Amino acid sequence: MAKVEVYYDYYDGELCPQWMVIKFGSGKIDWAKKYVYLPIEVPFKRKTAEEFCDIEMGLSVTLDDLVLNSEKEGYFGINLSSIKDRVNKMRGGGEFPYRIEEVETFIIQICDLEEALACHENKDYAWR
Repeated sequence: MAKVEVYYDYYDGELCPQWMVIKFGSGKIDWAKKYVYLPIEVPFKRKTAEEFCDIEMGLSVTLDDLVLNSEKEGYFGINLSSIKDRVNKMRGGGEFPYRIEEVETFIIQICDLEEALACHENKDYAWR
């Protein structure tokens, strides 16, 4: 299973979660699947922005890539097909010189995850 880390930084003078980093490991993402689902485990284990280490090959996951499935309560999904399409477009423009299989880490902005989960409506996800 993937290792999930949440990095905090100061926003308007308060320490807030900013990025969720999901580390699958080399060759561990099954790109043949349409979605990968991960549990939402709160409270987050806090890491500081200074601890962020950008070693693995990673991709940003956008709000458009995030999905929910009513049959998987307490989980959020990442649309792998959407990410593959975006990478293929970048590759066509010469902007992505790597193979998709080399990607082992996803980075999600917490504000995108909050919007996808409708955190303002669900007190279970009120982590700010």
